[in-house]
Amino acid sequence: MTLFGSFTSRILYVTPNLSKCSNIQFVFCSIILSLKLLLRSAKLALRDRINHYSFSNAKNLIPWLSAEGVLVLAETVPRHTQRLYELLQPAWLSSELLERLKTAEEAIYDDHSNPTINWDSSDLQQDLEKEGLTVKVEQERSQTSILITPTLLERWFGSTQKSEARLTYRRHLEKILTNEEVAVVGKAFTQHLCHQTVTWSSTIAYLKICMQPSNK
Repeated sequence: MTLFGSFTSRILYVTPNLSKCSNIQFVFCSIILSLKLLLRSAKLALRDRINHYSFSNAKNLIPWLSAEGVLVLAETVPRHTQRLYELLQPAWLSSELLERLKTAEEAIYDDHSNPTINWDSSDLQQDLEKEGLTVKVEQERSQTSILITPTLLERWFGSTQKSEARLTYRRHLEKILTNEEVAVVGKAFTQHLCHQTVTWSSTIAYLKICMQPSNK
């Protein structure tokens, strides 16, 4: 699940080059490198997309691959994450405000200055290929159920801004909506969705990364 810049990375499979290390060294290095990839979302101070994705971590895995080695990653694609306005029923807001809300929320993912949420799997593939790697990508839509709690609503609509580097949903909306409109939207979420379980959709990109072109 991604919520405005928070995304996950998982190593699904690595073909190791055991000549590079002992079994204990390989296990230890795999754990360390896996943790580096899993903690990438905390590196919000990085300015360019390659550093943000921590491609250097993926490159660190290359020496541990066999000559025909394969690294498979699973990435949640933030650009195609669930839109909050899609959780609302049309009757809960005026048609004009609902359209303005859609415009404001879509603008979050169209912000080219924010590399945490504006990328797609094709961007990831291109940047990895620039590093001299062969990359194949497949995407699939995933759904899960989440409970809309008061804590989650506070995270979305609370006035407290913990970091200027990661704006809350409310702060993003305030770029286009008035304070009064944001308050109406927040009230609709609280009245109709608080303590409700909803279906949350996301897109997962599976990347097969090789050191050289695969004949398979």
